[in-house]
Amino acid sequence: MAVPFSLCHTVRMDLDRLLADLSARFDAERREEMDILVDELADVECARVTMSARLLATRGSNLNVLLRGGERMAGIVRDCAREWIVIDNGVHMVLIPAHAIVAAWPLGSRAADESALAHEVAISHVLRALRDENVYVVIDHEGGQHAGYVCAVMGDHFDLESMSSGQALDTRDFTTPVVMSLSTGGIRTLRAPSQMADSLMI
Repeated sequence: MAVPFSLCHTVRMDLDRLLADLSARFDAERREEMDILVDELADVECARVTMSARLLATRGSNLNVLLRGGERMAGIVRDCAREWIVIDNGVHMVLIPAHAIVAAWPLGSRAADESALAHEVAISHVLRALRDENVYVVIDHEGGQHAGYVCAVMGDHFDLESMSSGQALDTRDFTTPVVMSLSTGGIRTLRAPSQMADSLMI
């Protein structure tokens, strides 16, 4: 028994619509899956970005930073490494450890590839260079403000020779030479007012 042409045509049209609908739904689901995957990959990528990496990308830019203790500083980023940045605030070149920065703006969307650094100059290296050059330094520390000469650099602290009354913790009050041991992690800012520090970038 022959199937009427109109019925065959209807079945074919229904099948075409079904396949088209399935294809459209499949494409929509694939797009949704890809969008979710892209979002997840973006989240993973963002989770790997450190503040240090974003600070590294600010060289030559104007930057505001808020330090532990509430001090705010602004200026042009002249140099940077994973552990520190140097800001020209218009008066001094100031080295600021990354651990002392609690907020910074504007950082923008760029982040440096930390692994691509040709060399890594740690804060301990800077302190040793200041010691070797016998540079007078002013350090804003969580233990107060201290000024003097770095005379030894250890693993997590350094010795600073300054003037002391023997009582005060803040070396601005010191009157006789004393060697104070300061934790490296307590440094908020470091500057070297002498011109000898120009070669050290601070």
